[in-house]
Order: sequence, then structure tokens, then C-alpha cells
Amino acid sequence: MFKDISPDTLVVRDFVMEKGKLHILIIDDESSVLKALVLLLSAMGYKVSSAISGREGLDILGEEPIECIICDLRMPEMDGLEVLKESKRLYPDIPFIMLSGHADSQDVEQAKELGMDYFLAKPSSPEDLKRAILAVI
Repeated sequence: MFKDISPDTLVVRDFVMEKGKLHILIIDDESSVLKALVLLLSAMGYKVSSAISGREGLDILGEEPIECIICDLRMPEMDGLEVLKESKRLYPDIPFIMLSGHADSQDVEQAKELGMDYFLAKPSSPEDLKRAILAVI
């Protein structure tokens, strides 16, 4: 999923959270992608919760103090646009990063209209992911 990963990439640089660890929720239906993102973001110093479906992600949002959402666009049952719409309705101040390896300009435009804060194409480098998080928090 991530290109150019080396052991040095996982070293945390410039990541000092003054009020503790930022809590990020990752939602992706591909378990291998979900695991990779959890490991990567944990290594970067974030507290991470994960969900294998949009519905599960929304349930976690209701239970935990999430400060950033990273969600895949293409998922069965409830896609990323539906998750975005519902999460912004319930928690409008939580930054939302959309991930996709298959998005077209119409998807991206619709996500922007629904309140997406940042779009990140798959595959992405760890530095791109870090840049996206820092841009929205």
C-alpha cells in the first residue's frame, strides 16, 4: 500500500503533541490496508482506532473521542461518501481525510462538497500521509 517504506521512514520526526497523542480513526474494508495504516500511524506516535466498515467506524465515533478520520472511499454496504456525510452531520469539527486508489474527479468533487478536508490517493508514502494529517489538524 505504501511506497518507499524503509525503517527510517517510521522514525518519528517533528511529532510532539502537546496535549498527548492525537486520536485517529481509520476506516477501510481491506484488512491488509487497515493493519498497515494502524502500524504506520502508531509508529508515528498517534493513538489509533480502526474499523473494517463504515458502520463500525460510525459506532466508534459515538464511543471514543476521535480527533481525525481517515476513510477509504470504496467500501461495500456504506461507502466513504456515506461515512463522510454522516460523520460531518454528527461531528462537523472532526477533520476527514479520504483515501482511494480508484477515485475519479466526480468522487473527489462530491467529497469536497460533503466536507472532506483532504484527499489522499492510494498508494501513498508515509510522508504524504503525515503531510495530510498535519494539514487538517
